[in-house]
Amino acid sequence: MRYVPTRLRPHDLLFAGDRRLWVTGWDGWLGVFDPSGAPVGRITVGEQAHHLAFDCNGLVWITQPTRRVAVVDAVSRVVRAEVSIAGMPHHLALAGRWMVIADHDRGMALVFNSDTRQQVAEVPIAAGPHGPASAPSQGPE
Repeated sequence: MRYVPTRLRPHDLLFAGDRRLWVTGWDGWLGVFDPSGAPVGRITVGEQAHHLAFDCNGLVWITQPTRRVAVVDAVSRVVRAEVSIAGMPHHLALAGRWMVIADHDRGMALVFNSDTRQQVAEVPIAAGPHGPASAPSQGPE
C-alpha cells in the first residue's frame, strides 16, 4: 500500500477501528498515524515499547521487556496506568473482557480483567510463550 516513515525504530503495529495506525518503537514511544500515513500523535511510554492490543474500554495495552505494561487512553493518548509483570511480558490479546499476556520468562499466560487491570490468573503453558490470539466468542463468556 505505502511506506509510512516513523523517523524512529518501529517494532509492532496495529490498525484501530478508525483506520488509524498505531506503531510501537524500540526507543519507548507509541506513534499514531492517520489513514494517509500522516503522524497525528506520539506518546512516550517507557523503554522498548513492544507489542500492543486494544481493550473494550478504549485503552491500548503496550508490553515492555522491562517487566511492565503501559495502558494508554486511545482518545487522549495519555498513559493511564502501568501494570507490573513478574516475568517478561511479550505479545498480548484481548479475549472478551480478559487481556491475556504471554510471560516469556516464566512460561505463563497471564490473564487480566481489562476493566480493573487486575491480574486474575496465571496459566502455565510452556517455555517461552510468544503470541496469544483470540477469536470472536460463539456463546456466553
